[in-house]
Amino acid sequence: MPHHARPLPLGLDEYELILDSLKGMDYEIRRDILQAICLTHRSLVPLCQKRLFSTIKFSSKKADAFLNILSVSPYLADYIRNLTLNLQLDKEPSPTNSQDVTNTAQCLEKLNNLISLTVLGRRDWHTIDLQTSNAILRLMLSPNLNTLGLRDLQNFPRHGLSSLKQSRYLNFISFGAITIDPPATVGLPSTSFEFDNTLGPANPTFAQIASFSGSADAIDALVGGPDSRCRSEPVFDFTRLRSLYSELGSIPDAEANNMLIGRSACLEDVFCTSDQETLESNLQRHFRRYFERILSNAQKIDPLRCFSNDRRGYRR
Repeated sequence: MPHHARPLPLGLDEYELILDSLKGMDYEIRRDILQAICLTHRSLVPLCQKRLFSTIKFSSKKADAFLNILSVSPYLADYIRNLTLNLQLDKEPSPTNSQDVTNTAQCLEKLNNLISLTVLGRRDWHTIDLQTSNAILRLMLSPNLNTLGLRDLQNFPRHGLSSLKQSRYLNFISFGAITIDPPATVGLPSTSFEFDNTLGPANPTFAQIASFSGSADAIDALVGGPDSRCRSEPVFDFTRLRSLYSELGSIPDAEANNMLIGRSACLEDVFCTSDQETLESNLQRHFRRYFERILSNAQKIDPLRCFSNDRRGYRR
């Protein structure tokens, strides 16, 4: 009897535990081990495939090869839980790479079980082909998605942010160097928010914000409400916000974060930092006055210990 057809000495549950213990290893080492285990016994192939395909990094250059794999084993698409989509590596649409564009959209449309999505750009959203951009927006609304990251994207559609209201399990969302289209809400160079999954996406208990110049309008769009400049409905409800991290680069950033804090009456823990020494004293005065005015009942917050100019900050 071939060795790969012999009975396994342990049950599959035990092998599941053994394979799970590889999580802390270097990615390439772990990948090589899983590939080697696949060759030892056919019963272990599905267990290894789930782990090999659970996290992938994808670009249009890999689309053709990926489609070939899925044409042979379409079930592998269901194993993909964490996707990093690198648009920076993609070329602008042209007759020579139109097939790559089509293949990219087809690949993304096959992913139905994502729990984490990160889109890396250095691209203007308007330069991304319609098939791919629509596929990305659809992935952002994956039913089980709990983590979303958007990096280095210009003119990201505002309706893409607004649609996140429909997310049921989203509990961590991060933005870096992203501007929002239409121009009335541009900004948000680096901002991230995390929500308590037990309360649902509309009841955050932790928000991490790293905002630089130009972020005020985008934060304004996320907060929304009657005193919002864009007069929009809030994307998320910040009334139960407990903790706030802010990396500030200008007074307008401080004002935008003040507006967010104003919607967060339950704040208990605040961490603020600035990487510009020339702004430090102004930021301290600005936030100290604000904390003393609207957060005097939050005894756990000490506005005198919320600032640093070396990116480490202070935390009570």
